[in-house]
Amino acid sequence: MFRTNILMTSKSKNKNKKNIKINSGQLLIVFVVFSVLGWGLDTAYRSLTSGYYNPGGFTVLPFSPIYGFGALIILEICHYIRHLNIWLRALIYALVLTIFEYISGIFVVIVYGRRLWDYSASFFNLNGHVDLVHFIFWGLLAIIFEVYLYGKMVYYIKI
Repeated sequence: MFRTNILMTSKSKNKNKKNIKINSGQLLIVFVVFSVLGWGLDTAYRSLTSGYYNPGGFTVLPFSPIYGFGALIILEICHYIRHLNIWLRALIYALVLTIFEYISGIFVVIVYGRRLWDYSASFFNLNGHVDLVHFIFWGLLAIIFEVYLYGKMVYYIKI
């Protein structure tokens, strides 16, 4: 069974760090939950910026795997960087997740022959797959995930 160590801050007054084991079933729950939440966030963003309902993702389901994989990436690296300043963590998350977004964008174009997102018109974009605005969004979303959402997830799925 796949196991990983995740370093979380305990709720006790001494704020000791502890390792929490996550099994593959729990990772699957995290993946699915954040794929759905990410789809919702992406759909809301697309709809607000376009002025009409504009669902994200490439399936008819309310599910966007890039956000689920993003959550798993954060889980994997957070225990290495939890001791760092929050701004440095946000920068590291933004960099890692932007690289993941870039690779994912290329993968989708090669495998499916179409773009699911195109930032070509955006400031500081790289081949239309990533841009500065979404780099910042990834960093902020990762910090929100690490600091607020993951702790609640631990409580509810009994990790």
